[in-house]
Amino acid sequence: GNEALNVRYNNLVRDEADFLKGSDAIIRRKIDDLRQLTWDIRKHDPQYVAGLYLHYALKDPSEYVDEEMAKQLVTRGDAALERGNVAELLEVIYRLYDLLIDKDEDEAMKGTGLA
Repeated sequence: GNEALNVRYNNLVRDEADFLKGSDAIIRRKIDDLRQLTWDIRKHDPQYVAGLYLHYALKDPSEYVDEEMAKQLVTRGDAALERGNVAELLEVIYRLYDLLIDKDEDEAMKGTGLA
């Protein structure tokens, strides 16, 4: 868990001075890698995941392509939140995000590798 994430981080920043001298494409790739690492860390933080879930659960059902499915997912998410089941909450978050009508407007998923 944490050791693997530490190794990934150290590998990403090890040659920082060199890659900062590189092309825009190399710098953008490093930024993307760091964003993915940030998401990989955050998705193991129950409080962060709960906050992200609530962001979607509190949206108006009309913001989703399938309002009924969104309502069912929120019911399932509420139960997962009660049980502290982070894996199930993440699954609900991903599915709610997929149902969003306007994903471009949704800042919560920026940097998660999903948006």
